[in-house]
Amino acid sequence: VIEIEDLITRLAGIRYLRVPEIDGKGQFSVRGDIVDIFPYSSENPVRIEFFDNEVDTIRAFDVQSQRSIERMDKVEVTPASEMTLSDEQLKAALKKIEKEYQKMLEKFRKEKNHDAINRLTDTVEQIKVNFDMYHGRMGLESFTKYFDISTSSFFDLFDDKDTIFFVDEPIHCIEKLGAVESEFRESMQGRLEKGYILPGQADVIYSSSYVMARLEQKRTVYLSLLDMLPKEIKVKDEANIAVQSLPSYNQHIEMLIEDIKKWRSEKFRVLILSGSKIRKNT
Repeated sequence: VIEIEDLITRLAGIRYLRVPEIDGKGQFSVRGDIVDIFPYSSENPVRIEFFDNEVDTIRAFDVQSQRSIERMDKVEVTPASEMTLSDEQLKAALKKIEKEYQKMLEKFRKEKNHDAINRLTDTVEQIKVNFDMYHGRMGLESFTKYFDISTSSFFDLFDDKDTIFFVDEPIHCIEKLGAVESEFRESMQGRLEKGYILPGQADVIYSSSYVMARLEQKRTVYLSLLDMLPKEIKVKDEANIAVQSLPSYNQHIEMLIEDIKKWRSEKFRVLILSGSKIRKNT
């Protein structure tokens, strides 16, 4: 049971766009007691028919022919954006952006950097246009620091007790982490000095030291061919495991089957990892 107007408000709140007739994901339309929604997580849009304020039927339908495909008991409507922000949050962010913009202008004026002043002005004007045009539906990732919202890292998505992180060749991983961070920060600093971005846009990634510190707090297994680990890593236990490389089967599934039978006969447990469901089925 839900009022249609309440449903419209909630759809707008998660940044769905109201249109006369839907033709793509992230849209909805209303015609009398019928509400069409195209969720981002669905292959087809759904048509919800109301009887007063009560949902009568939910049907998936083809967007081209408008013909019903199947009847459904429920539908999950995922947000149209990673960040669903209210108008108040967007306005508050624009105020912070404007304040930072004025500080940067003052700095460039003292340096008599007229090119940077022009670039920064164009940048901020484009930001305002995007905020107004898309109404917070896209392109907000680099402005996270300006919104009054809490943020999380990748590590926060997983339960501490039920999750084990595996790090393959930690020495190479640490080197790659440092290289990526250094390249990003140097690039941002160059763009900042030339007026292409605002300071808050340069602070959108976690440092390599943060990543390593979080891994140390988690249940983590480090796999290394070398009998040594970087000084940044402190381990509780070590285990030496004998390994053997396998040749590629090159789609000769019968050879793989024979090897699995051999290993099973020798009392090995066999674990097969597949890169995707498609590869698993093939």
